[in-house]
Amino acid sequence: MREYKEALGLKNIIQLDYQPLETLAHSLSAADLHVVTMGEAFVGIVHPCKLYGILSAGRPFVLIGPDESAVGDVIRQTGLGTQVKPGDVKGLVQVVETARRRLLSEREEICRRSVLLKNERFSQAVLCGRLANLIEGFGRSSGWSEAHA
Repeated sequence: MREYKEALGLKNIIQLDYQPLETLAHSLSAADLHVVTMGEAFVGIVHPCKLYGILSAGRPFVLIGPDESAVGDVIRQTGLGTQVKPGDVKGLVQVVETARRRLLSEREEICRRSVLLKNERFSQAVLCGRLANLIEGFGRSSGWSEAHA
């Protein structure tokens, strides 16, 4: 991607290297459109966790990858984000053009909904609670009780 961008002299695309946690909010908030990529072979094995930072920043994103993935599920369930299949250049161009034409009010609504989704479904407190419930459920189904602790 970097070589392609440089070969065409594209100045409107910025690619950042690894960002330290203390500055991550600034770089995530600066983007007009984030790109999340995932190969078909990695579904169920790898999860692009940058989605949660993008949601926290309230920015739009496009998934270049398969429909059947955790990120694809989020897109289908919430209407946030857009998915295009790898190689669908016309589809990706359309997503970029749509993002470019978005009104301020539309961007603000995406921001509001993204942050709300992150806080209600993917916050640390919510996910830790779900994990604890899952572990307790396994314990109960195996016959484990606090008396065994």
